[in-house]
Amino acid sequence: MAHAVITDQGRENLDRAAAVHTATLREVFAGFDEPAVSSLDALLDGLREAAVRTD
Repeated sequence: MAHAVITDQGRENLDRAAAVHTATLREVFAGFDEPAVSSLDALLDGLREAAVRTD
């Protein structure tokens, strides 16, 4: 078994990366209308469920 600890600097880096990632996703999906978002959400739900079944 291995253990890891995230440093304060590592946490700050992750927080910054998460903020950039979130902003990018918002920009990418900004042009999607509600039906497209709903379709994408349903597709992603199916992928998540399939991933859980294969674990």
